[in-house]
Amino acid sequence: MKSLKTFLTSTGLILMASLSLAAQAAKPIAPGTVLAGTFLDKGQKDVWVFDAEAGATYEITVVDGYNSKANAAEFPLKNPIHATLTRVQKDLDASMAYDPSVYTTLNDDKNGGWTPSKASGPVARISAAGTKVYVIVAPDSKKNTYPGDYGIKVVKR
Repeated sequence: MKSLKTFLTSTGLILMASLSLAAQAAKPIAPGTVLAGTFLDKGQKDVWVFDAEAGATYEITVVDGYNSKANAAEFPLKNPIHATLTRVQKDLDASMAYDPSVYTTLNDDKNGGWTPSKASGPVARISAAGTKVYVIVAPDSKKNTYPGDYGIKVVKR
């Protein structure tokens, strides 16, 4: 029993440390700005965070290899990668994800969204539940060569 308790305590500490590192690694994005990210390998995930006004509506757009031509004027990407917006969360705890109904198109595992081909609109629309919103973007591992670029934009409506 003592070894199980030690294991659970160690596992909890490791989990807390990884969440803390993720919070430190979150890249800030201000609503209204267009930023770019680069994926170097299929295991990479980028975490973006923005300050939100509780109850305000925000649109999140991810531009990648699926829709880069439809968004070329605002998002000129040199090497567009196929990306998937995996989650929009209220904090770094995965259980605090927004409901799947916020995504314009659900990803294969139905827990996040992705941007359909040729789409110029947002991948998600949320009504902010708090003062921070985390957007986690990951590459679509089925269709990529690395490195590759994508764009992200948040607009307050």
